[in-house]
Amino acid sequence: MLPVASQAATFSYSPLEKIPGSDTVVITDFYTYVQAIYKFGIWAVGIAALLMITIGAYMYITSAGNNTSMEKAKSVISDAIIGLILALLAYLLLYVINPDLLTVQRLPNVATGGPAAIPPTGPATPGGGCSKIVSAAQNMMNAGCIYDQSRRNGCTGSPGYTDCSNLVDTTYKQSGCTSPGNLSSTIAGKAEAIGDSSTLKPGDVLSVPGHVVICANDGCTQVIGAAGVGKNIKYSNGSYYINQGATVVRASKLCSAC
Repeated sequence: MLPVASQAATFSYSPLEKIPGSDTVVITDFYTYVQAIYKFGIWAVGIAALLMITIGAYMYITSAGNNTSMEKAKSVISDAIIGLILALLAYLLLYVINPDLLTVQRLPNVATGGPAAIPPTGPATPGGGCSKIVSAAQNMMNAGCIYDQSRRNGCTGSPGYTDCSNLVDTTYKQSGCTSPGNLSSTIAGKAEAIGDSSTLKPGDVLSVPGHVVICANDGCTQVIGAAGVGKNIKYSNGSYYINQGATVVRASKLCSAC
């Protein structure tokens, strides 16, 4: 993995403009931001190489038989190809050694050797909702459950795997609630408009296209979610999803046990 200082664990950021190539990635913190920049850099190398090859080809065509101009054009093309090959070889080498070298993850907590510390704003506040759901999500997070859509198992096994919708499905069932579904599209079909965000309660589920998260407190300023292959369940900024036009599945309608 690409190491990132553990002090950044509480960093929360929502970019004003999307990073090219990150349309399918929900950027809510330092880690997903760096990951998006890294992927954009890989694309940028390829685009720059293609541009230089095109420029070199144009220089060669318009050289009109001038040997100096032709050699310069050849040099531009060969340098661009060599640079592209080196970039691809570097990526391939890291992937062959360990695919985790190409992902950004939190460093373990230095004091305990375990997962990175949880932001202090995490625990659910009283006043409604279903704190059992939040507690179940926290337990899965503390167990080091990993995002892997192809192997999701409700965080059972060693290691346990989940994804955003499986996290919702599992925590609702563990809390004695009726599950809103095990697919983000199914959950989205049961969601309603938020209206006043102050009505959001712990355990409510926010839904945006292709992704769902669990509200961790009143007003849903903090959420718990799973996103990014190989990454752990984590807290993030709930206001980001609300500002993106999220809809909500309210725990109070599915959780008589709470």
